[in-house]
Amino acid sequence: MLCFLLSVFLLLSPGVYGQGRLKLTVLSEDRLQMKWKEADGPVQGYKVRVKPISEVPQPELMLTTTRGRATVAGLDSSQEYALQVLVLNGTTERLLAKRRFTMEGLRDEEMIRSGSREQKKKMLPGGSGSGDLDVTEALIGLPTVLYPDPTTNPAAAAIPTTEPPAIETPSQLPDEGENKEEQGTTQGKAAKEKPRKTPTPTQPVTGMSPRKPFECETDAAADIVLLVDGSWSIGRTNFRRVRDFLEGLMTPFNIGPDHIQIGLTQYSGDPRTEWHLNNFTTKEQLLEAVRNFRYKGGNTFTGQALLHVMEENMRPEAGARSATPFFLVLLTDGKSQDDAIAAADRLKNAGVEIIAVGVKNADEAELRQVASEPVDLNVYNVNDFPLLSKLVSRLVHILCGRIEDRGISKRMEPGPTVDPALSYPSPSDLRFSQLGSREVKLHWTNPAEAVQQFRVVYHSAEGQRPQEVVLGGSESTVLLEGLSSQTLYHVSIFPVYENNVGLALRGTVTTLPLATPANLEVTPSSYSTLQVSWGAAPGATQYMILYSALSHGEPDDAKEEKFSAEQTVVELTGLLPATDYSVTLYALYEDDPSDPVTAVAATFPLPPPMSVEFPMVTHSMLKVSWVPGAGDVPSHRVTYSTNHGSDIKQVEVTGLNSVVVQNLSSLSRYLVSVQSKYPQGLSAALTSNVTTLKVPSPSDLRVTNFSDSDITVRWQAGADDVVSYLIKWISLSGGDLRQLRVSGESEGAILEGVEDDKEYQISLSALYGDGAQSEAVAIRYSTLSGGGPSSISVTEETAVSMVVSWVPPNAHVLKYRVTYTALTAPESQDSTVLVPGDEKRVVLESLQPDTRYSILVTAEYRNREGGSGSAQGKTTSLRVSSVSVVRSDQSSICVSWRPVSAVDGYRIVIQSVKDKQTKEEAVAESSSSHCFTGLEPETLYRISVHSLLGSAEGAAVSILHPTATAPARLPIHRRMYPIHNEVCPEVTIRNSIVK
Repeated sequence: MLCFLLSVFLLLSPGVYGQGRLKLTVLSEDRLQMKWKEADGPVQGYKVRVKPISEVPQPELMLTTTRGRATVAGLDSSQEYALQVLVLNGTTERLLAKRRFTMEGLRDEEMIRSGSREQKKKMLPGGSGSGDLDVTEALIGLPTVLYPDPTTNPAAAAIPTTEPPAIETPSQLPDEGENKEEQGTTQGKAAKEKPRKTPTPTQPVTGMSPRKPFECETDAAADIVLLVDGSWSIGRTNFRRVRDFLEGLMTPFNIGPDHIQIGLTQYSGDPRTEWHLNNFTTKEQLLEAVRNFRYKGGNTFTGQALLHVMEENMRPEAGARSATPFFLVLLTDGKSQDDAIAAADRLKNAGVEIIAVGVKNADEAELRQVASEPVDLNVYNVNDFPLLSKLVSRLVHILCGRIEDRGISKRMEPGPTVDPALSYPSPSDLRFSQLGSREVKLHWTNPAEAVQQFRVVYHSAEGQRPQEVVLGGSESTVLLEGLSSQTLYHVSIFPVYENNVGLALRGTVTTLPLATPANLEVTPSSYSTLQVSWGAAPGATQYMILYSALSHGEPDDAKEEKFSAEQTVVELTGLLPATDYSVTLYALYEDDPSDPVTAVAATFPLPPPMSVEFPMVTHSMLKVSWVPGAGDVPSHRVTYSTNHGSDIKQVEVTGLNSVVVQNLSSLSRYLVSVQSKYPQGLSAALTSNVTTLKVPSPSDLRVTNFSDSDITVRWQAGADDVVSYLIKWISLSGGDLRQLRVSGESEGAILEGVEDDKEYQISLSALYGDGAQSEAVAIRYSTLSGGGPSSISVTEETAVSMVVSWVPPNAHVLKYRVTYTALTAPESQDSTVLVPGDEKRVVLESLQPDTRYSILVTAEYRNREGGSGSAQGKTTSLRVSSVSVVRSDQSSICVSWRPVSAVDGYRIVIQSVKDKQTKEEAVAESSSSHCFTGLEPETLYRISVHSLLGSAEGAAVSILHPTATAPARLPIHRRMYPIHNEVCPEVTIRNSIVK
């Protein structure tokens, strides 16, 4: 597995501004430094992705930083990598730069560059450059894309171009802490490049006073325009350092209309002349002006600013002197957003010597093309603005020497006096069509002179190798394919003539971004899933989703998932409930991602219980039941406490939807909440209030025995958790209140010291563990004798039983004697039942149906018989009703009847009136009809129905009914009439003749 070791170097910078290309520097065998121009406006940071390009899946590196530089270690020298730098802003990501590379390729390019620079140092003469380098050497080894029918020419191999190499390694000044000798070596090397008559300052000697500040004592005149980048990427803090740098640059020169004139133009989106060459005639005025000019702010259009210098600052009205050398010092911190190289060529062709100074994120490749030759003397680059102060001395010396050297030479006035474009004209009117993410078509107008070939050289602003297309001289269009998406390309079209090469027609074009997925929608589908859907991006080979939970509005570590090109609806699982997620979607085109689209959505919260109820509430416990909010809830947590928040308790419930909570306080209001417990955590609580009941009192307090001087009392327990009972009794005729405490498990007690012929009040209350005492239950009991029962009543009568109840007298009855006699029977005998004295009812059984009884209840005491009470009651009848024949023929009769309640069954008897033959059947109590078969035809039968209850039998209900006449007999007409509780037919036989 490939391991990446990352260290991020944070640059001290006041802000994040501007935009530029990606620079790569090989530090060691497996160590690479990357640097990029920071994005415009406020951003939260940058994300760097380094992905191995291989058929075998390998891990990729993803890191974040807040500055424009990072270093990666542990790289494989032969492995190809894809590098992307993304701008982070909130939940959105934007591609800033991208590049493919191998470590071996980068090292090879560095060797080629180093050799080319040494070669150019040997070949280039002194003085100002023409602006068009002979880049035959630079084009060696670069890929050439030939169209199907190109017009070839041997001269094509030596066509000059000004295109930069793929990667520039800036030659920066050392930082503050580096070895001073290294600076001296660098300065000495630069001094050897170009001898001049600049006075050499005396070197300081240890122990001596500081040397006098350097002054440029030349008598030569020169016009110097300082062109200062005032874009937002500089920042106000650094702009103060820029002013200090400019003041140090001006101070050594002899300022005046016959000596050195200095003008200043500040540029960003549009250039602004702060002062012309002839505005100030003294050094004091000039230094005061540089201390007070204001920061402009804006974008970085260096090309437009260079043209502004040519059109505005080089005019005689602005103080430019025709016979005086003209120098331009450019100070910038970023890459130009327009074509600065073509504008610089015009200035250099007009005799202007350009010195380029880059700071921090400046594009050194661009600076080297903008500056005059020799570029090693005219291009400077420092890591950060505080280091500008170290550059002043060297720059003043070099500038002073150049002024001395050119003091007697003339420069060209603005205008095409010796313009090579007249002899070798360039194509014009560069246009673009068919612009896409991977291709663009170029159009131009051919020059009037005959051209043998066109060489189209193009490269991206991200540092790729220049590529070249060779076309015939009659062509005026070309389609560039295989480009990178959303990338700025520099295009140069060189006309190749028979003996020379004309100036290039230059332009820039930015390819379109890759198609992004449309209509991204992220919706929650559960508490742990989000559904993501989008419209397909044409041509995408895959989709990639990065998603992360937002913690306080900031994304946590992102997770990545990839999906096939056919999938446009996916589900993200394993998410946290009730959490905001940032979901970023990319369309992948092989290894290239589109711009991201981002949405934020929140998962559902964990479903809480739907309802909570209390089906059972007592003084010390309650039953809590609930309906779960989901079907797969593993467990629940029930929390309960009193309303004032004290004594909070919890109980975990697994596999059930209810729980009984015990050991509560009576008459207390409880706050009960139920939470569903999932593997992901607890749901929101569903809360309700409930108040426990008051403690229950014991019941059914009664006296069960009175003997000698003791009374036995018994009761029904009030609850299972009674701690003890308190019994109090007192005589109503006077005496002391006595009391007795017994265990809560007791259900009876003996009260001692009770006297005869007195009435007592007895009370009983229950005491509970929470200190509560129930309401007392009380009875009165009299030891007097003689009273009888009252309110005798008879209820629940059946055919063979009835219930007799009464109200006991207010005295201790030993027993009751219940005597009952049937009133309808002529010779009935009395029956007696004895009932214990503590009972108040008795069931009289084995009675006769439909019979009235006289009942007498007498109280008996220990030493005599007491009073009596009487009542009457009647048993119900067992006789059925509504007996009728429902069907009959010559051999069968079917009868039905209305059933009697509470019987055991029925007995049905059929008897022939003629010969007294009898049949009998018993049927169940649920029956209400019966059929007799096998009967004689034309025979009269008596059918009787009896109800049965135990050993008792109800009176018969009978009817008479004949079977039907045999065939060929005359019909029989019947008229029914009752005779002695029976139904007898009047039978009339009519005489008729059967024919």
